[in-house]
Amino acid sequence: MARVEGVYVTGRLTREQTEGPARPGRAEAEREVREAEACSKQVGPPGTTFRDCPECSEMVVAPAGRFMMGSPWWEVFRFPWEGPVHEVTIARPFAVGVTR
Repeated sequence: MARVEGVYVTGRLTREQTEGPARPGRAEAEREVREAEACSKQVGPPGTTFRDCPECSEMVVAPAGRFMMGSPWWEVFRFPWEGPVHEVTIARPFAVGVTR
């Protein structure tokens, strides 16, 4: 047995290391989907604004869909971290805060 940074290394993996993080069961995943669908029905279509409470920030519903993100290599004043151009998919609508 070797000792590395205060941990004894035995050469054996723990259950968490072999199985990975716990994943929700099918029933939990289905419940989360139902809750998300119910929430989207309450909020409204893309572009709708709402507040969860009188003191809460205003939110706007952003649509699901696909778009191209990034800048092409030939663009003038392009920064290195702006590429490459790639497709981004947003699976379902979500809400973001509005600032004015």
